[in-house]
Amino acid sequence: MRTRRGIGAVGAALVVGTLLAGSGPAQAAGAEVPFTAKLDGQIAFTSDTTVAWSGTGTGLQLGSATGSGSIALTGPDDGCPGGIANVHTATLTAASGDTLTLTSADVACPVSPYEFHGSGHWTVTAGTGRFAGVTGSGSIIGHGNFATGVFTVSWTGSLTL
Repeated sequence: MRTRRGIGAVGAALVVGTLLAGSGPAQAAGAEVPFTAKLDGQIAFTSDTTVAWSGTGTGLQLGSATGSGSIALTGPDDGCPGGIANVHTATLTAASGDTLTLTSADVACPVSPYEFHGSGHWTVTAGTGRFAGVTGSGSIIGHGNFATGVFTVSWTGSLTL
C-alpha cells in the first residue's frame, strides 16, 4: 500500500510539475506553444508606398503588449479586386520588455475608399529576452481605416521555443 501511495504522489507531482512548466518562461527548448495577439491603435501613410502603425493589446505568450510596425506596399495583387500586395513587419513588446518581431506577406483588399481588410501569413524574424531564438508562423488578419487613422490586427499560429 505504501508503494502505491508513494508512486501516486510522485506521479501527481510529475503531472502538476509538467502542467506548471508550460505556464512560465522556462519551457523546454523545442516546445511548440500556441500564439495569439490582438492590437488596436493608430495607422497612417508615411509615403506613397509605406505605412506606419502603433498600438496596444494582449496576446497569449505576451500578456499585455505594445506594438509598432511598418507596411511596405509592393504592388497590385489579384487576390481581390483592387488588392495591394504588401510586406508587414511588426515588433510586439511584452510588459517585461521582451520583443517578438513578425514579418508577413499580405494582401490588402479595399472595402471603401479609405478602408482596407488585409490577410496573410507571418513568420518570426527576430526576438529578444525569452523570445530570443524563437521560431514560428501563422496567419494575420487586419483592418485599417485611413480616414479615421485606426486599425485592428490579429495574429494566430504557434511558436517553437
